[in-house]
Amino acid sequence: MRVVYKERIFSIESVLDPTERREMLHLICEELPPLLDEITVKRQQKVRGPRNEAILRSLPVRQINACVMDVQDAYSHSDPVLWTRKASIYVDLGEDVKQGDTIEVNGRGEFFVTEVKHTKNFLLITAQQEQRGAE
Repeated sequence: MRVVYKERIFSIESVLDPTERREMLHLICEELPPLLDEITVKRQQKVRGPRNEAILRSLPVRQINACVMDVQDAYSHSDPVLWTRKASIYVDLGEDVKQGDTIEVNGRGEFFVTEVKHTKNFLLITAQQEQRGAE
């Protein structure tokens, strides 16, 4: 069960099996990371054109609350130089984010969603950003 108390989110779970009769109920309370970052989700959908060709149509842009947990930067010494930025982001389980979406993180640019995992309390998004040369 998730509880919001004074703008903080907590996860509360029972340690014991609820069907067992006990004098006391043991609970575990864990504070969850706050969803204070705002990200923009952009999605494109394939549709058939007038000549039966596949074209991409942009769906409406959505703003959702998230928690940017980690951003890792890496680069390779190739010609041209390749920069890679990988972000790990938590969003609410009810949000609709899929692999292949483009998300824009405020102050960090646009990322391509490469993986989406359901965890116990959140949806974990792994997104990647690549730049070549002197961009």
